[in-house]
Amino acid sequence: TVDLPLLATAAAGSGRDAEAPVSADEVAHYLSDVYDHIVALLASSSHCDMVLSRAHSNYLARISLELGESTVETNLFASRWTVIGAILVPLNVVTGLWGMNVKVPGGEREDLRNFFLILSGCMAFVIAVIVWA
Repeated sequence: TVDLPLLATAAAGSGRDAEAPVSADEVAHYLSDVYDHIVALLASSSHCDMVLSRAHSNYLARISLELGESTVETNLFASRWTVIGAILVPLNVVTGLWGMNVKVPGGEREDLRNFFLILSGCMAFVIAVIVWA
């Protein structure tokens, strides 16, 4: 608690005219105004704290959504390249075998039966990969 007469005498000697001392009622009124301002500032600061905490949670939620979207895009990109790689690797194996100077199974035959068998096996594999993806 504040000793109002002591505060009034201290305020009277601090530069105010000696013939106009501060009354205890004036000091009490002044202190009640200061108290009201402090209460208003506390209410305002608690409101700002609440607004900032909500904004922070909204910001974190937005970052989480954007991270999820970028993860989905990355997965789609990787799956497309996986399908392309799964199609091209067997074809490279087949063309690599025919590009070498080695005996190919069925190479002694004059018809293209083995060629089309191997080619149809590769195409079946490519179609299976496309359907699976």
